Amino acid sequence: FQRLRGIKKPVLIGVEIFLSSLTNAFIFVSPSEMEMAESVGLLYKKKSHLISNGIPFVPWKDIKPRNNPKKLITVTRLEPEKGNEILIRLAKCLSLIRKDFVLSVVGDGPERLKLETLAETLGVRDHVQFLGYREDVPRLLADSDIFVSTSLGEAQGIAVIEAMVHGVPVVISRVLGHVDVVESGRTGYLFDLDSPSEGSKRIDALLADENLWEWIRWNAYKHAKDHFSLERMVKKTEDVYKSVICSCGGGNEKVS
Repeated sequence: FQRLRGIKKPVLIGVEIFLSSLTNAFIFVSPSEMEMAESVGLLYKKKSHLISNGIPFVPWKDIKPRNNPKKLITVTRLEPEKGNEILIRLAKCLSLIRKDFVLSVVGDGPERLKLETLAETLGVRDHVQFLGYREDVPRLLADSDIFVSTSLGEAQGIAVIEAMVHGVPVVISRVLGHVDVVESGRTGYLFDLDSPSEGSKRIDALLADENLWEWIRWNAYKHAKDHFSLERMVKKTEDVYKSVICSCGGGNEKVS
């Protein structure tokens, strides 16, 4: 709801409130999502369950080769709500501090030409490569030094978690969803969207200090493994379905 404008927002909220009366259980993927639902009158505590997204894990790699130039990566849709204009401006800020980096933008969308033009205008086209849609995202993540996101808001941020389980430190926007995934300064870094220079400084600090980089990436990996495993998500979701079925006597009620 946070990105809706005009009449769309109250109409959609009204529809959701109506449908909620027909729903037996609500599953939220993050505390931020629950808080947003509560703010618009959509949180029914007795029927609500918090189940974080889960993804398959990869084995930890003690030794991860460092790149030259340094490889930054984002995996995103090239749409307004992902804040990618800010990402290009962050790259500009970083280019004023250091030159030895390449930012790979993985994903596609209607804003691609606009973003490519902005990169040209800001003089960072040599630092930013647009890779489009890729099937080999796990390989690209594993080969990267830092994951960056300037999204305006997420339910949780699957791409961020995927980076963490590949042992990639993350520098991401301090927004809904992201704040539930990263403890800034320990499992990654959060920065304010109105200050891309803050994000660039966090990136530079990580690239300049190998001990810090290793410490952050290990903390991120362990945190993600402990809280966002696929098995954990499946088990909790299964428990919700079982509880709904039992409470309704095995009827055909809905879970959303």
